[in-house]
Formats: sequence, structure tokens, C-alpha cells
Amino acid sequence: MQFQKRFKQAIAAGDVTVSFRTWAKPQAKAGGQYNIPPFGAIEVTAVSRIRVKSISNKLAQQAGFADVAALLSMLSADPDDQVWQVDLHYLGKDPVKQPRRTTLSAAELDACLARLSRWDAEQAWTQHTLQMIE
Repeated sequence: MQFQKRFKQAIAAGDVTVSFRTWAKPQAKAGGQYNIPPFGAIEVTAVSRIRVKSISNKLAQQAGFADVAALLSMLSADPDDQVWQVDLHYLGKDPVKQPRRTTLSAAELDACLARLSRWDAEQAWTQHTLQMIE
């Protein structure tokens, strides 16, 4: 998860324990551990949908804002919109190791090849680009 420096510092101090996101679909999961360099790492404890008009001043303050109005100015969301509420806690100064997967499932590989094929529909370029990267 990405945070502005001021939020990273507040998370490390224990002052920020929630974040609100306007994602189309969740980009974090409960139990996930994420680095917030150079301050260490966090663990997400819950990810849920909340209607913007249901966000209280207390929740806004837990997210590092003075009040709901300050949070809303950053979110750029309407009161009836739903946003993602991400509850989190600070794990400490040490970064967590991020798992690295080296293989794709057959379905993931098929999806990647289909996407590359769509990108190449007008002009073939993906294979050449990937060879250059390699």
C-alpha cells in the first residue's frame, strides 16, 4: 500500500490505524503485510466497504485527518459513494519479506497471453519489447 510520508510517520507513531481508499476493487487484503519504507511495515487487519456519509469524525481522525471534511477533500468522493476502509496496525521498523512467485498458473498464463494479443492487435510490439527487457 502506498502512503504519503506524513501518514507513514503517523502510522509508525501509532496515530493512524485506518485508511480510506477509492479503489474499484480491494488492493489489500486482511492479514496482508506491507512495507512502508523507510518506516517499517504494517499489517492490514480488515478491509471493508463503507459509505462516505457513514464516516465519523473519529474515523477520520484515526485516518490522520482533523475531521471528515478534511478527509473528504482528499478522497474526492460524494457522500453516497462507497469507499474501502482499511484497518491496519504497525508491525515495527523492520521491513517484511514480500513473497515472490516465480511461476504462473495455466489460467494466469492464458490471461497474460490474451492481453498481449489484444495489445498487439493494431501493431505487434509486445514480443520485441519483452525480448529487449530480457
